[in-house]
Amino acid sequence: MALTKAVGSNVLSGVTTTQTSTANSTAGCYAMAWYITAIVSSSPATAATFTVNQSPDGSTMYPGPTFTVPTTNGTYTWLIALDPTCQSTTITFTAGTAGDCSFSAQLGEVTAV
Repeated sequence: MALTKAVGSNVLSGVTTTQTSTANSTAGCYAMAWYITAIVSSSPATAATFTVNQSPDGSTMYPGPTFTVPTTNGTYTWLIALDPTCQSTTITFTAGTAGDCSFSAQLGEVTAV
């Protein structure tokens, strides 16, 4: 048996406020994971954060833990697996202060076994 995989993408550059990515349907997926990258520049005074939200019914989002991005300039990555019962997911990004943080996120999905 072969696995079938798909990759979606959400990119939010230069997050200056709180922003939520477009909802991604995960209905029909056997396994999902977010691959998140944050690029920090200009040494922010307060760290940016992000939260992965999941929905069991495709509409009501439940926030997961909040991840904090370091304030030191550099590129940081996270791999966050989603619950197999998840039907939809978003990410909420919150900017830090006095610096710059660009986020990108890809959703990896196993769509067939």
